[in-house]
Amino acid sequence: MKGTEDMLTESYTEEWRHWHDARVDGLNAPYGWLSLISQDWLEDNVPQRIDGIPGTWLLRDGEVSYLPDPQGEAVFIDKQIATQPTHIPLGYNPNCGFGSSVEISYRDLEIELIARSTDGDRRIVGVRVRDPQQALLRHIDDIPTYPLSERWIVPMRFREDEAQLFPAQTVEQHVYETIYHFGQIETSMEGQDFIFDVNGKKRPDGYETIVHLRDASNGKTTYGAGRFVMMMLDEIRNATTLDLNRLVTFPCAVTNFVTCPLPPLRNRVPFEITAGEQLPVEHIEQRIQTFHG
Repeated sequence: MKGTEDMLTESYTEEWRHWHDARVDGLNAPYGWLSLISQDWLEDNVPQRIDGIPGTWLLRDGEVSYLPDPQGEAVFIDKQIATQPTHIPLGYNPNCGFGSSVEISYRDLEIELIARSTDGDRRIVGVRVRDPQQALLRHIDDIPTYPLSERWIVPMRFREDEAQLFPAQTVEQHVYETIYHFGQIETSMEGQDFIFDVNGKKRPDGYETIVHLRDASNGKTTYGAGRFVMMMLDEIRNATTLDLNRLVTFPCAVTNFVTCPLPPLRNRVPFEITAGEQLPVEHIEQRIQTFHG
């Protein structure tokens, strides 16, 4: 962080710093976003190998099975070695929302299925691999941020709608992620009024909401696909301010092996929001598409 503006309290600054440090620690975690090494999409009815992983993966009628090699090593599925063809259930996944609902591993690699949809609402499934050695190689010391400022703690009011699922377009062309729409927030900043859509996902401990914004800093000093503020649904229901000092960058800024949503069309700000995270020092200069279906 480059310095601190305004008369923010010491407790606010300290709380923000703890939150920011935890954010950096999360990226650097052994199986955090910096550990990703691949994202391969399965073709229907075609057994497929993943580099560095024994066995093959088969997508059929929207469901995935793991097929071990006749001889040699195999992966662990739900903490059991998969020596026979094994169906992998889809459901809640803490990393990708909807994907493999059981643990999958091989040696020190973690493997996860990600379930998405493509044009025409056809289910597609990818296999994503995390390697703690990659996390060590890509370790970052910090994420640069704008100076903290009271200017960017803005008033807000949440207008809640009945939660509804919808397919959100992602940074992967023709790939959609099913997420929730929870309502809108009304806010004002720099003398202008705005209404922003509030989307998110369900977690075991409740609903997570994100206010995903695109502003004039994107592609310059911040990530091109926007930044977001995250709050739990119970928190945003009672919130009277939106703290843009907590704008964070999606993991697609640092890896190609993700399917981050694009910002809602109405969530556009015509000026630069000089608050929150800036571009990580090591970031994706030009995105490489992994889905070619």
